[in-house]
Amino acid sequence: MESLGESGGVRVYDSYAHHPSEIRGDLEAARSLVTGDQRLIVAFQPHLVSRTRIFGTAMGRELGAADDVLVLDVYVAREDPDPEVTGALVAGAVPLPGDRVRFVPERSAVVPALVEVARPGDLVLTLGAGDVTALAPQPAGRARGGRSWLGSGSRGGLPAPTAPRTGRARPSPAGSAPGAG
Repeated sequence: MESLGESGGVRVYDSYAHHPSEIRGDLEAARSLVTGDQRLIVAFQPHLVSRTRIFGTAMGRELGAADDVLVLDVYVAREDPDPEVTGALVAGAVPLPGDRVRFVPERSAVVPALVEVARPGDLVLTLGAGDVTALAPQPAGRARGGRSWLGSGSRGGLPAPTAPRTGRARPSPAGSAPGAG
């Protein structure tokens, strides 16, 4: 889990977690960073049709550790799409009230959905091995024009990122030191 920064009281983190046990670990870590009225808001993108078919229900169950969850559609890589296996499978398994779980199949709708939900004090976590990282708001100092993350709405929120991140932390191959190779 990587901190992307904070602005206006909203902390944003990103994680490569895409397996139920990794999701559980990162949500436990993120949960330890929120207190009182602060909320943990997760935007999760399942990775691979085959993985979602096998683990989708377990992924959803683990996402129940968040306060609010947005589930994107499956990031299809190396496989053909399957209309029976979508992010809705994961969203339907999240054990939270329906008003706190959303299946957001259109990438363009994710950031506006975060804007609607996030408020000062919250922690927003983008989670998954696909391109969900590109949706993570940029720290104000790295954003073009130095724009704040918070919008002007009464509930606060995150504007669309002004530029995608240039890199993403990936697990190091077994037995190699970070930066080696």
